Amino acid sequence: MDRNVILKAYFNSRALVEEQIRSYNLFLDTIQNIIDENKYIDPKVSDFTIKLGKIEVGTPHTIEADGLKKPILPWEARLRGRSYLAPIHLEMTPLHRGIEGNTEKLYVGQIPVLVKSKLCHLENLTPEELISVGEDPADPGGYFITNGTERFIGNREETATSKLLVKEILNGFKGSYQTHTGSFKAKVNITREKSGALRVGFPNVVKAKLINVLMALGMDSHDKIRVAFKNSDEVQNDLLINFEESEVTNEEEALKYLGHFVAPNQPIEYKLRRSQEVLDQFLLPNLGTDPDARMAKAKALIRMAEKVIDCSYGLRPIDDLDNYANKRIITTGPMMEQLFRQAFKRFINDIRKNAERTVTRRRKLRLKTLVQPEMLTQSIIVAINTGVWNPQTKGVTRALTRTNFVSPLIDFKRINSSLSTMRASMEARQLHGTHWGKVCCIQTPDDENVGLTKNLSTLGIITIDESEEYVKDVLEKNKLLKI
Repeated sequence: MDRNVILKAYFNSRALVEEQIRSYNLFLDTIQNIIDENKYIDPKVSDFTIKLGKIEVGTPHTIEADGLKKPILPWEARLRGRSYLAPIHLEMTPLHRGIEGNTEKLYVGQIPVLVKSKLCHLENLTPEELISVGEDPADPGGYFITNGTERFIGNREETATSKLLVKEILNGFKGSYQTHTGSFKAKVNITREKSGALRVGFPNVVKAKLINVLMALGMDSHDKIRVAFKNSDEVQNDLLINFEESEVTNEEEALKYLGHFVAPNQPIEYKLRRSQEVLDQFLLPNLGTDPDARMAKAKALIRMAEKVIDCSYGLRPIDDLDNYANKRIITTGPMMEQLFRQAFKRFINDIRKNAERTVTRRRKLRLKTLVQPEMLTQSIIVAINTGVWNPQTKGVTRALTRTNFVSPLIDFKRINSSLSTMRASMEARQLHGTHWGKVCCIQTPDDENVGLTKNLSTLGIITIDESEEYVKDVLEKNKLLKI
């Protein structure tokens, strides 16, 4: 079989930067979720609230000096030093003493448009049509244009989230599980000490006794906890050790125990209430943030503890953090979602401050005067121009190199590790068996980034997350039963 025929059919069926474009389109489809996370804006103004509604993202255009509004194409943005941006309109409704006023659709800013995405004027154009509008038919797209400069978001390699990874530590074994809900990231640690004692840590709680946490979640007796764990000698022996160590006998005592971590030196009533809030909001928020989800969280902690116990007895292998099954490649869409969420929060805080300032000056509250579109636009543009998302995340974007035709394609295939060059171990830099067929085993820099900066193989494909609704629809269509 002729390999050239296969390669030609492969590249004719999918774009070289399909992962970037698809992930950006998915970000646009789910941008409403970010608005829903901040449904209400509550300034420190008596009886006044702003309700946010539907968001609409337009197509790129420019406004000339005479006020004429017209569409803009990528080539024009490059030549004129413009930014390839799309306007954003958001529905806002004022509430005075709980009574809704007139809903207004306001212009709130602009967002950079990825070339060849569904917002771009070049989407689905044939090579002949691209030539007729002055564009290169061989240009793959997948980059932004800001102030006439082409910049792209590089692929980032990070440890997988929502997956328990167990490793051996100095005094035992430790399992880490990281997840995120919206902008909030929560990490849960399950530790088994050499004595067999099990500890759990999560935001606001450091190394609490696992049995006490399970009882605080609603498993209010040792018998319920024992039955919930699997019936193996190793697990049941460890449970007996932890039962003897636990000093609580019911749910209320367990909540008081957690209160020493989350509300020290506070009244008992406040400790109980604060403990419940922490369990609901900070412990495995992906399973739910209301009291009904506590039993599901308890069962999840039990499954995690079972794996840590099995690893400590050698019944299961510890997880290899360098295995690509335990890695995830973050593409343009998730990075833009993170950036937009941060910029939108600054935008909301600006509206809140403007409302408070307006009341202080005894002026009438008008939605249009409270909104400053430049705030949202500049927050996003500055981040893309500098590559700085936040103090911990830098070097996200780079200028696209046009030295030759192959240069931008290599840029799009490059994968940067989130590990620090000063702290990364030799194991993280070395080739791993799971790289085969996914990552090029030759292409890597010779400097301090050796092994940390990788290149995706020519035929490598990065799968893109789908929305939960889509996954549920597929499961229901295949008649899978909910357990």
